[in-house]
Amino acid sequence: MALKFRWRKWYAKSNNLSEQRVFGERPNIVISTCFQAAWEKLIKYMDIDAKFIQPSYKDFKINTDEISSAIDDHTIGVVAIMGNHYGGQYDPVWEINDIVEKVNKDRGFQVGIHIDAASGGFIAPFQEDLPDWDFRLKNVLSISASGHKFGESCIGTGWVVWRQRENLSDHVAISVSYLGGMGESYNLNFSRPASGIYVQYYKFLRYGISGYQKICEHMMIHAQKIRERLRKNEI
Repeated sequence: MALKFRWRKWYAKSNNLSEQRVFGERPNIVISTCFQAAWEKLIKYMDIDAKFIQPSYKDFKINTDEISSAIDDHTIGVVAIMGNHYGGQYDPVWEINDIVEKVNKDRGFQVGIHIDAASGGFIAPFQEDLPDWDFRLKNVLSISASGHKFGESCIGTGWVVWRQRENLSDHVAISVSYLGGMGESYNLNFSRPASGIYVQYYKFLRYGISGYQKICEHMMIHAQKIRERLRKNEI
């Protein structure tokens, strides 16, 4: 939604349109067909078209050759999946960033990248020799991760981190003063249990960087053993 409202503001200014007129324009998002169901809900519920790019069956990564032609002046963003739920493959964010940078420069767009790291958000930071994939890349605006997966928190705990406040708060924040002071809400539902937050905070303090590093290393060892056994047709 932040990407959608961000795009509306840019599109209205670029085409000298009123806010009311922009409501009649239907935006789109560029994403691999390895998307998770949450993206289908966004597309269906929020009136956003999808420009699907089918990955190769050989590597399950988004075909970067098709991204540039898929982007137009109605594109709110490109989604890069860091750890799809079929085989855990990463879309090459570092390549996508270069493509988006060139498109923005050549066509005068402001398309950004969202990293869907629901599966890889607690894995990629602890893997060596991985190219830059996060906010070190200019066009990455936001990154999501599932705390209830490899962050080892409670079910329903998820995280979204924005590059900078203006890409979020100016577009979707709702100011509230229910508790005697001003606060901001970003959820569709206002009241939520805090158990996941507490558990995740405890895990951050208990494990630390070294603890999550060990968890990642153990998972990679197990994954490698499973791959080796599968290749031998012993399972």
